Amino acid sequence: MNGKAIAIVTAIKDIDLESLALSTNPEFLAIIQNAREEFKTGKKLSLEEMKREILQ
Repeated sequence: MNGKAIAIVTAIKDIDLESLALSTNPEFLAIIQNAREEFKTGKKLSLEEMKREILQ
């Protein structure tokens, strides 16, 4: 950016409160960012691998 503040104004009538709360939660956003970075580096599981990990 060029150092100027920006804002987006949008209607929230079709947004559930949980999604709104999570989208502004820094801890949740950090978890998502970390997961995206891990995925880019190849750290991922197939659905079958995930099921095995969870159901052990």
